[in-house]
Amino acid sequence: MEQANPNIITKQFKRTFTETELNALGKRLGFCHREREITPYRLTLGMLDVFSNYEVRTIADIHWGFNALCEKRVQYKPFHNQLAKRSFPVFMHGLFEHLLCQLTREVLRFDKGSTFARFQQIWLHDGSSFGLKSTLQEVFPGRFTATSPAGVELHVTMGLLDESIETVVLTADSEAEVHHAPAPASLAGGLLLADRMFLMKAYLADIAACGGSYIVKTNC
Repeated sequence: MEQANPNIITKQFKRTFTETELNALGKRLGFCHREREITPYRLTLGMLDVFSNYEVRTIADIHWGFNALCEKRVQYKPFHNQLAKRSFPVFMHGLFEHLLCQLTREVLRFDKGSTFARFQQIWLHDGSSFGLKSTLQEVFPGRFTATSPAGVELHVTMGLLDESIETVVLTADSEAEVHHAPAPASLAGGLLLADRMFLMKAYLADIAACGGSYIVKTNC
């Protein structure tokens, strides 16, 4: 395992969260046209800070965190208006992609004699469920109707060698991770690690036919 170098990580974060680049991203995606108090850069840092350090229940919590970090006195209404923009989720999607592309680096490398050295990448695929307010069950039906009638599931395919994220899909919790499994052709030269839900003979045969490998948990 490669040792993390604090200087390299610090430089990587500074490159990723530059004011110029994040503001340019917001403009390119139509989130802002002029840089006023709530710039894409400040909003990004404010949201990252409040979601990583505090329990967020309302928009007012995000508003408070933004003002505290950025040392601003933006009123609630104009702050809410920024989050209510149709372009806000577009900016969040673009920001997420930006972070996934920039915050990756090799963290694991195998010796040439290792059995795993033959793989170009080792993929992990799984899903995580989150409960929502029960009033959302018509839009996001959950699997556990007694305890969480509404819920979502986050399906993620992750590269183990560089901790990169290949795909992220958010669906209703009624959809299992197998519904969003990596395409067999995308696993060529790599190794897929998955739980017993992926013990599907046809799917595993397609992976092998495309030149990929797999390790799947099973009760057998």
